Amino acid sequence: MFYNILTEKIILPLSDLVLKSSLLKTFQVWKGYGTVSRASLDALQLKKLQEILEFTAKNVAYYSEKDIVFSNDPKEYLSHFPLLTKDILRSENLMSVETTDGLVKRSSSGSSGVPSTVYMSNDEVSRIAAIQALWWSWSGYRFGDKIVQMGNNPKRGLIKKVKDIVLRFQYEDGFSLSEEDIIKLLGELRESPRAYLLGYASVLYSIAKTAEKHNITDVSFTSVLSLGDKMFDHYRKTIEKQFSTQVYDSYGCSEGLMMSGQCEAGNYHIMTPHVYMEILDDDGNEVKPGEIGHVVATRLDATTMPLIRYKLGDLAVKSDPDAVCSCGRNFPLLSKVIGRETDLLQLASGKFATVHSFTGIFEYFKEIYQFQVVELDDGIMIRYIPTVEFSEDILDVIKKRIYKQIDDTLKIKFRKETVIEPTASGKPCIVMSKEQAEKYLKDTEK
Repeated sequence: MFYNILTEKIILPLSDLVLKSSLLKTFQVWKGYGTVSRASLDALQLKKLQEILEFTAKNVAYYSEKDIVFSNDPKEYLSHFPLLTKDILRSENLMSVETTDGLVKRSSSGSSGVPSTVYMSNDEVSRIAAIQALWWSWSGYRFGDKIVQMGNNPKRGLIKKVKDIVLRFQYEDGFSLSEEDIIKLLGELRESPRAYLLGYASVLYSIAKTAEKHNITDVSFTSVLSLGDKMFDHYRKTIEKQFSTQVYDSYGCSEGLMMSGQCEAGNYHIMTPHVYMEILDDDGNEVKPGEIGHVVATRLDATTMPLIRYKLGDLAVKSDPDAVCSCGRNFPLLSKVIGRETDLLQLASGKFATVHSFTGIFEYFKEIYQFQVVELDDGIMIRYIPTVEFSEDILDVIKKRIYKQIDDTLKIKFRKETVIEPTASGKPCIVMSKEQAEKYLKDTEK
């Protein structure tokens, strides 16, 4: 408790002063939003939406050249802005300033192709960090609590190393861990416990599965904090059971959009003072509550390089706009994050299958350690890594379950593997479309 107070009252204010950032101040603002009424939050969001659209149309050449029709109705005004795709983000100058000197460069992982790059001011970065810290606080976290972070960049600069020390972060490279490394880490955590475990969902799941495999039952966490990739239901169940904890997931992107975080009641709250989120069908129309659509997001608090109607390449399910959460916070809700658009397959029968269609089946088969569904011209191939409990008749049981729950006309092939490679970012690819698979499978067969 003493160190938490020291961090909040002295260390963070000094850090903000030295780094010319505003993390602590912005965090307090965001903490206050949790008690604001829904009507006030909605009004604030629309006010900020109007302001960022007017600023962008005036100060970013890409938009000023498009002769966008002005409107005093922010939603109507927004509809006149074109969708911002990743290709446009990579190829066009979307800056409102003439130089990148003194700005922070943030790049996506590039898991869907070439990485995207965004530039931000220190204050804009602070706003992202403040929202992240707010989500962690919903799990009970306070600045200064001991946390082990499973990251994806082992090269820590001086500032990050200092941050790790003063905020008591134990940073580990999450994407080069062997089973032996995980067992060693769990041993260290047994001797020197950390209250919180933070990292990509797939990495957290790998740690939990290794602990389960080796019957390591004396490592636990107050909470587990998930970010970066999809927290599947079977990931969550395994992590929570193995570490006697609750998982708090979040949904954001490296380009600086922090869409939603999960509260203690398990619901995903949309950060409306920071982002305006649209969930659209293939024709660009807003879907109805309960329906799946493409996530299109506008950041409301970044003017250096405004992101207006950025099509992330993700799918999500829209919630009832009037839905409320038992946690008492009035941020609107996001029903479900499906994942990448490539996680949706249209089968030969015309039916659709999402990544959840398959994870909801395979979570019940301990005989399969890992799997990947690959779309073929005439059906699907299921690549799988077996466990020691595996027997060939399990594949027939899985096939029948897929027929029953997904499509009884689907042609299914199986391929046994020793390794299923992650994407370049280290994230797993559970469902792979034909376009993705054509080159990839040729390479793996060489």
